[in-house]
Amino acid sequence: MDSGSDDRFTDEALEQSVLTRRQAMALGAAAGVAAAGAGALRFPAGAGAATAPTYAPPLKNVPPPPIPLFSDQTLTFQTLFALGNISAASGEYGEIATVVKRVQDRGETYLAFYEEFLAEARSVNRYADDAARRGRRITARNAYLRAASYFGQSLFFALITASNAEITAMASGGAVPASARARERSVYRLMRAAWQDAGAQMRPRMEVVKLKWDGPNGPMPGWFLRPSDDGRRRPTVLMNNGSDAQAIDLWGAGAYAALERGWNVLIFDGPGQGGMLFEKNQTFVPQWEKVIKPIVSWLRARSDVDRDRITLTGSSFGGELVPRAAAYESRLAAISVDPGVVYAGSTWTDGLSTFPGQLEAFEAGNKELFNSNWAGYASGLSLNERFGLSKRLEIYPGSTMFEKYSQIVQYTNRSVVSKIRKPMLVINNELEQFFPGQPKTLYDLLTRSRGRKYVTFTVPQGAQFHCEPMAPQRRNDTVMDFFDDVVGR
Repeated sequence: MDSGSDDRFTDEALEQSVLTRRQAMALGAAAGVAAAGAGALRFPAGAGAATAPTYAPPLKNVPPPPIPLFSDQTLTFQTLFALGNISAASGEYGEIATVVKRVQDRGETYLAFYEEFLAEARSVNRYADDAARRGRRITARNAYLRAASYFGQSLFFALITASNAEITAMASGGAVPASARARERSVYRLMRAAWQDAGAQMRPRMEVVKLKWDGPNGPMPGWFLRPSDDGRRRPTVLMNNGSDAQAIDLWGAGAYAALERGWNVLIFDGPGQGGMLFEKNQTFVPQWEKVIKPIVSWLRARSDVDRDRITLTGSSFGGELVPRAAAYESRLAAISVDPGVVYAGSTWTDGLSTFPGQLEAFEAGNKELFNSNWAGYASGLSLNERFGLSKRLEIYPGSTMFEKYSQIVQYTNRSVVSKIRKPMLVINNELEQFFPGQPKTLYDLLTRSRGRKYVTFTVPQGAQFHCEPMAPQRRNDTVMDFFDDVVGR
């Protein structure tokens, strides 16, 4: 379907849209630590290694964005995604700029960012509630979308509210303490409520669904969106998030664009994501086909889904998960990944390779030495750096660094992606901070993919950086045009 279809949602959305998706930052120690504004980190004296591991993104000295925001890269990156959401009516420049100023006035701390976006989200949510009570459906819908986005911004930093000792323990590989998980769960539920309240104001209404998967702690939460309630079988895009983004983020990162074109959309929280992590403590699993295959079966059973035109997108960490799943799921019509990832644990392994004896300790199964070395390293980091590690590590099972790294190394699809026969769009971008070079590697491995395509977004387009936070419309246009070309309009 093109954007000229007669869908009721399309008409309203175009009328209401103003100028998108919050970060789905890539997995890995480098992502968490160096995005916090650190350069190469120094190993503390006496911690058991002669030379410091240099945990920094593979691409160092990344130029700042064209808009000055914060001196801290993580705060800047988060805010760029919030600003990108403006294109999907899930952000407002004045609201975001006001929060930025408040955070700057408080010293640009992670706690200030958490608290100020939480306060803004509550304020906008009250505005949405008032509009809903007065029957102002479109006003309420858009305000709930913004509130959900701002709750999501706050949620990213919820672990910063833990005690200093708790953050050190998490950065050392320890499990998330119950009190810290409770804070994450509380903000997640606020985000989810605003997101679902927005869906209740959509026409047709968003369906809140439950999805089975081949693993424990099911069902998974999901949200099915339709451009029309005419009952027609329509092409459908299944949207797979990354390691720390929320359902609302996928609204601006493709759902909105798909609905405009007459497509159905299914968003879900899989293991390690959203409600599965914060409410059920279910962490990620490497065998992502256990997640995707049951969802595809569920979609094919719906009377309003064209079972031969189901596509799958993967964002950020999803850029590794989705190719793995697609290798075992032949019923998909096409796939898109942003960015393409072959080994999601590369930043961890690259960092550990500079840590004398650490990889050898892992390979020898010397858990005590491996954990001791890591704990000594983590304890000497700044608060922001320890938060970064805590955020990256909470998505994996285990209560020690050895256990978590044993999981991290399993997130590779190198040996299976040659099985993929369906068309796949592999996205790269200039200044990819976390997986530079991997999109091209993935593309080259797709030797059986009929109709594979490789796209690089550029600095002149304003589409640089991981997941193109400043250019969601260009990215969404590229993905949906690819899908339309493959499955037909």
